[in-house]
Amino acid sequence: MSDEVRLLGLVAAIFLVGAILHWVYLKSIEEKLRAKAGGDFDMRSLKNALQVRQGSNFNTVMLASWSLFFVALASLYFLTPTVFPKYNYFRLAQVASDWWGFAGFGILIIIIVLFAASAIPSFSLPWTYRFYVIPRSAKRVLTPAIPMLLIISIASSLYLGTIYPRLDSFSWNVGYAALLLAQLLLILPVLVGFVEEIR
Repeated sequence: MSDEVRLLGLVAAIFLVGAILHWVYLKSIEEKLRAKAGGDFDMRSLKNALQVRQGSNFNTVMLASWSLFFVALASLYFLTPTVFPKYNYFRLAQVASDWWGFAGFGILIIIIVLFAASAIPSFSLPWTYRFYVIPRSAKRVLTPAIPMLLIISIASSLYLGTIYPRLDSFSWNVGYAALLLAQLLLILPVLVGFVEEIR
């Protein structure tokens, strides 16, 4: 197993940790409310009551950021031919050689992500933030930083694709580091909310 594949496991592990923390956060609030109220209510009602308006600008940026995240992830692993030699974008030589090839690849990933977000409620990652109080100061940092990091990651992947078969481990590492940092910022509100809840 290559180092790149192992690092992909780290990305998956961060997703898993974020999902677990979000679930524990909601369950903790539910248990506290049940103890105080002494009555029964369902989780759907609780989720409706917990929703916080984050603002349309923030929601739009985070939706775009999650879409860009998956574009960056797919680009890093499938526009870099050496990671998965048998399963990469350049196996489709006719598409890869066209001027619109890279753009088409990114648009396809975005369409898949948006479809999954609308069709599968549990996959609707950007809307997870409605359960957390996110200060304006944090929003001012997150909204420009995350897209910038993801653009750096995508640019690194495009560069690696254009210089193939030459290799550049530095560019791959920069792309991965930017991707990982963006992912950590994407789940930061969940982490902060979890820590505040268990205090």
